Amino acid sequence: MMSQIIEERRRELFLEGHRLGDIIRYGLPLFPAPGTPFYVGGEFGTQVCFPLPAVERDNNPNIAG
Repeated sequence: MMSQIIEERRRELFLEGHRLGDIIRYGLPLFPAPGTPFYVGGEFGTQVCFPLPAVERDNNPNIAG
């Protein structure tokens, strides 16, 4: 039951700044378990860059590369 409450709270408070506090409070892992598909992006200076989806690149002639 508690896992359902935590999951519901995660969904209800999405983008409201409560997630890190809940992770610490409930002792949840901060990062996904090893072997879990999780894309972390590439490093570019101090920025994290995520690739554009292929469909976006294909449908927009103004995007190079």
